[in-house]
Amino acid sequence: MFLLLFVLLALASGNVVLLRDADNTRGRDICVRTCSGSSGETPWTTYSSNPNGIMIDVDMTGCEFIAPPNVVTSIDGANWHWSVKGSSSTYALTPTSFKIYLQTGISAAKANGPG
Repeated sequence: MFLLLFVLLALASGNVVLLRDADNTRGRDICVRTCSGSSGETPWTTYSSNPNGIMIDVDMTGCEFIAPPNVVTSIDGANWHWSVKGSSSTYALTPTSFKIYLQTGISAAKANGPG
């Protein structure tokens, strides 16, 4: 089973200076909000454009970000996770969700199954 772990960092306003934030703004003051979690029971699905691909939609509504955050992801599992490509690339990032697409030789059913 693949488990997507994520750490999120959002930018708002405050006294911390960031060199460059998620929307490429330089040097503004920010307030840092962090949130972390895992995909848990959220199922991986087959990526229709690639028979060797699976994807997951990650809901981060509970983090209450007001802007798209910086996202750091990793993949955990008992088998196969060492061979995937794309585990740190996020797509369709919004304040409430993002997607991960993995190129792998296993099916979504195997990724969702036990080890």
